[in-house]
Amino acid sequence: MKVSGDQSEDAFSGTTVRLDGTTSDSDKEKTAKAVLDNSRQQYGSNKADIESYLNESMETGLRRRLNSHQKNKEEASSKDRSIKL
Repeated sequence: MKVSGDQSEDAFSGTTVRLDGTTSDSDKEKTAKAVLDNSRQQYGSNKADIESYLNESMETGLRRRLNSHQKNKEEASSKDRSIKL
């Protein structure tokens, strides 16, 4: 890969930098837990809130489908009555 000028470099010449500079298993676990906790705090939502939202959405969708079905049934019934006359 050519970066600039006439000299070329390897495409993947970087190295991984450790987050905390340690290598012990307990320190790695602490770092992983801290990353997960931070991610959950920033991006997570309360399970009860999500369940409530989903239940409300499903009930609203069900009501819409039932109302639509009833409307279609009534329209079909009125068409049948007009044909019989």
